[in-house]
Amino acid sequence: QRYVERLKALHEIDRAILAAQSPEEIAQAALHRIRHLVPCQLASVALFDMDALEVTLLAAQTPDDTLVGTGTRFSLDAFGIPEALRKGEMQVVRDTQVLAEPLPFDLALRGEGTRCYARVPLMARGGVIGALNLGAETPGGLTQEHLDIAREVADQLAIAIQQARLYMEVQRHAAELEQKVEERTRELQAAND
Repeated sequence: QRYVERLKALHEIDRAILAAQSPEEIAQAALHRIRHLVPCQLASVALFDMDALEVTLLAAQTPDDTLVGTGTRFSLDAFGIPEALRKGEMQVVRDTQVLAEPLPFDLALRGEGTRCYARVPLMARGGVIGALNLGAETPGGLTQEHLDIAREVADQLAIAIQQARLYMEVQRHAAELEQKVEERTRELQAAND
């Protein structure tokens, strides 16, 4: 019965992601629903821009289900992307209190009371485009089942975000072309007059 409930919830996440238009809406829809499957204190979706060395927070949810931080940018160094995540592997920290060399990301989570977290890569076009981040208040608070669910959601999230970004890029190019056609038409009319 638990497995059936999990499948229903994952299907609901898929439907919500497909109904959303922008990467931010997609992230918000996924976060709102994943917290029904994974008992986490914090949840966020971040996109990486390796060229600009920036991380953009698409959405983040707090324990009271408040969405915060949409559009916030961080330096890649402050966010800290470990080598495993860069390679497309999930990073799981079972207890932030016992890290020998915590990154600024780890320290920020510690300050918010997060003891355990997972950073699940969002993979598109053979590379990492971002991460789904989940944090729990207790050490080891994310079970293997929770991590499996997070990976399934991250896979759907990455595809939907990439498609939304491509759609927005096509729309922008179409608007630019339309503007150029209008300008050229005006020039030709002015030359004929």
